[in-house]
Amino acid sequence: MATTTFDAWTIGHFVYGSICFWITDYYGFSTKQNFWITNGIHFVMELLEKNHRPDGKVLETQNNHIGDIGAFLGGWLLAKKLPYRPGNAMAFVFGVIVALGFLEEVQREIRPDQCTWLRRPGAYMT
Repeated sequence: MATTTFDAWTIGHFVYGSICFWITDYYGFSTKQNFWITNGIHFVMELLEKNHRPDGKVLETQNNHIGDIGAFLGGWLLAKKLPYRPGNAMAFVFGVIVALGFLEEVQREIRPDQCTWLRRPGAYMT
């Protein structure tokens, strides 16, 4: 959550883009399906993020959403170009990382005035 195009979470979006590519590739999705599934879900998540607190404080800007989407896509594109493909164990680890991150982010947006299960502040608490 930030008001600048690039912030502390930019690298996280980049890494998640790569991991999401590898997971869907591992499960045999075509490149086109992989792109639309991973980038589509991430795009929707960005749209659903809270942009303002009830008191009017800006939490997210359009520029930040664009930076997050671009970083995720950049990670996805890099992973597609790299020769690395995860084996069974790494695909499982990557899947757990993405699932936990997804659940954490959903909880942060659904209950913005409470800490998440990982003790990360809700969206309104920043």
